[in-house]
Amino acid sequence: IRGRASGVRVSGAVSNYRVRIRGASGPPLIVIDGQPFLDCDDAFINDLLLTIPLSDVDYIEISKRVSSTFKYGMSGANGVIAVHTKLEEE
Repeated sequence: IRGRASGVRVSGAVSNYRVRIRGASGPPLIVIDGQPFLDCDDAFINDLLLTIPLSDVDYIEISKRVSSTFKYGMSGANGVIAVHTKLEEE
């Protein structure tokens, strides 16, 4: 995400990243394949995102503060990072 999405700031080092979306004071809501992870702190988000192999990621959507509150309510007030993984073929 670092340097690839406007309005997204990533600071810190490996295993200790801090992600903020433009103007937000707290961590964004993380949604993986439609499943929101509510009330997560930076450490949990960092660990969660590091568990997803890059080869499994299909695409990532980033919603900034105002647009994300329409879909996710106040949980999306700091923005939303939605990770969509590739579906396994059966």
